[in-house]
Amino acid sequence: YDVRRDHEAAEKMYKRALHLDPDNVNTLCNYGWLLHDVRRDHDGAEQLYKQALWVDPNHVMTLCNYGALLHEYLHDIKGDLHDVEKMYKKALRLDKNHVDTLNNYGLLLHKTKHDYDGAEEMYRRVLSLDPNQVDTLCSYA
Repeated sequence: YDVRRDHEAAEKMYKRALHLDPDNVNTLCNYGWLLHDVRRDHDGAEQLYKQALWVDPNHVMTLCNYGALLHEYLHDIKGDLHDVEKMYKKALRLDKNHVDTLNNYGLLLHKTKHDYDGAEEMYRRVLSLDPNQVDTLCSYA
């Protein structure tokens, strides 16, 4: 349902899946992303990401998504950039070629920390893995 952009149905499926298996990390992460990106329910997304990381502290996609949430919306209220950077670095230690994390870390370095050399390194790594990564091409431009 998420693919069809039927977010109501997707949310019902995520809730049903979590009722059946409340510690399913992929469901927690994906539902967190729906709340984060679509519903703009940042507190709900944060709760799901924290639960996912409690179950599996090395779940790369959750580290990436939670880092993005903190960076985009919550760092002024609930966290700081140090926490965001720690999440991205941990995710990259676990999977050095995780394109989404490389891109998000590049954005943090570029837009927030003004570390242009570091950002360029992240963007180049993304483009070496996926030369057609549009978001990175735009950020790198």
